[in-house]
Amino acid sequence: MQIKTICILFSISFFFIIEETVGQENTAEGFTTFYMHIKPRGYQNKEIIGFELYNRGRRNKQEWNSPRLEPLLKDSLGYLVKVELPNELIPEVKMLRCRAIARNPQKNLGPEFLEFTYGGVNLSSIRLNISSDPSGAEVFLVPNRVWQSRIEKQNWKEDPDLLTDFRVNSSLTETFVFIDQTVFKVIFKLGEQFQILTHFTKPPSIEQEQTVSAQFKQ
Repeated sequence: MQIKTICILFSISFFFIIEETVGQENTAEGFTTFYMHIKPRGYQNKEIIGFELYNRGRRNKQEWNSPRLEPLLKDSLGYLVKVELPNELIPEVKMLRCRAIARNPQKNLGPEFLEFTYGGVNLSSIRLNISSDPSGAEVFLVPNRVWQSRIEKQNWKEDPDLLTDFRVNSSLTETFVFIDQTVFKVIFKLGEQFQILTHFTKPPSIEQEQTVSAQFKQ
């Protein structure tokens, strides 16, 4: 069972459940990329169009704000967003604060968009090592539900835009990501060859560091 953090809204009496995040270190660019499920409660009648994450610069901690993050998907786990966090911030920060942006259902009586500020999210600690033989493959990490509903039956090999949002940004294999307890399709691309593997993530209490590897024909 995934660990969830209860986040209390400051401005109204609704609350959110924030899923653990999925992250991946981008050492070349100095960022760590996180894929984060955010699951709001009490917002069934609101159209959420984006999220913003931020860190307050207090007690010698770096101040940081993400751009507006459009959800990559909405599923039973909530909203999946992708954010790149500066590596120098990570040792200092255990939690990022969050706000949601939603369309105002009564925009004729107020602003077009509403913002709701709430608490933070803990970062995931499940490390998934990703390798291939030969090395040098691109990797795309796609939640299995997204794969089945949006990509599997499409001509995704000829339309790279279908996978772009799910690319592991660090580099080519060998690499790693940090994930939550979600089932993923791991897609490897080496030249014109593809390999697709399914990773059933184990709880961190069972296996903190996990591995997925692809073998290509040479």
